[in-house]
Amino acid sequence: MFEIVSLFGLLVSALLIVNTSSENKINIYLSLFFLTISLFSLTRNFVLYANHPWVLYLFIPGAIPFFNMSAPLLYLYIRKSMQPGESTDLSWKDSLHFVPALIMLINVIPHLMLPFSERMHFSEQLVLNQFKIVEVKTLLFPINSSLLIRPFIGIIYCLAALKVYVTNKELADVNEKANTQASTKWFLILIICAGSSYITSFFIGLYMNILNYEASNLPIMKKLMLFPTMILFVMNGSIFFFPRVIYGIIKRKTVKKEFLPEKLVFNDYVNSPLRNLLPDTVNAENNNVAISRKLAEYFGSKPFLQPGFTLSIITQETNIPYHQLTTYYNNYLGINFNDWKNNARIDHALDLIKNGRAKNLTLESIAYSCGFLSRSNFVNSFRKKTGLTPSEFLKSIPQESIVVSMDF
Repeated sequence: MFEIVSLFGLLVSALLIVNTSSENKINIYLSLFFLTISLFSLTRNFVLYANHPWVLYLFIPGAIPFFNMSAPLLYLYIRKSMQPGESTDLSWKDSLHFVPALIMLINVIPHLMLPFSERMHFSEQLVLNQFKIVEVKTLLFPINSSLLIRPFIGIIYCLAALKVYVTNKELADVNEKANTQASTKWFLILIICAGSSYITSFFIGLYMNILNYEASNLPIMKKLMLFPTMILFVMNGSIFFFPRVIYGIIKRKTVKKEFLPEKLVFNDYVNSPLRNLLPDTVNAENNNVAISRKLAEYFGSKPFLQPGFTLSIITQETNIPYHQLTTYYNNYLGINFNDWKNNARIDHALDLIKNGRAKNLTLESIAYSCGFLSRSNFVNSFRKKTGLTPSEFLKSIPQESIVVSMDF
């Protein structure tokens, strides 16, 4: 049974990877979470039930650092799914969450450096007495401490994920109705199941520490392990009740027919690039009309050119509620905020190029002046907006119509 539950989790991980696309890249974090936690469960079951010294040689203790990545992966999945303005890409700050796994790897280096014969002998001894695992040679702290550190870190990350969930639940509920792949119910189930697994594993490890990992207590250990195994089974199976998560099915956004360019009404002070981005229709709902006019005035100074510009900043500076802004962009404009922001920034870049105000600027300088923090994001957004790269765009327009010297 134990091996089946673990293999079930590996199947879920594989399904998530197979169905990952550009629209649900966030599932990479979820897939790796299921992979790490299922491999940990499988390895634990090999230690307790299977007499395979070769498997133990390969996984104990070398795979322990890998298992410590599960909790950060869970947190990153929840945060990047629910927190507004989060990029799906792994930043250098995000990579800091995997430092504990690196420390765990450094800790078991003495054992990994043992000669083959000694490591194999240890694996054979581990088959006879599973609690011998606490005798693994370490550098910084004993292995029984690391067996407690893993679930403890998991509990901390689950609490952090729960905080993200509670803070962003209202917004996530709105997004779920508009254009998201996940569900707030699924987020909560995932956090509760993972947290329960880490909590039970922590207290089982603490109990075994109190009993000094005596071989006579091994039957108790095996019975207690039924609890985290059943939790893992529930977590693996629950995802199949949310096909939008595992298969990347999304609800398509619809743009109302009355939002046609010829029906747009704007104040005179709004720059022309914004006229295609902030429709204010004669027959639209009063609330959306009010938001359109307020945003038209606010965007007159182009605050979206600031790096790190988010919906939260708009809320702070205009007092328009966050959930109203999200509904306004997703349902009323038919475009998510990040796409709108990138379009507005590219329109500004096009204005710089065509009017010669980008003279002697490098591509990086233009990108930064438009609010982009990287050259690649600028080029990708430029191509998405115009169908051309910046250099291709320059070649496509008459050179005498611009005064520009850029290093593309």
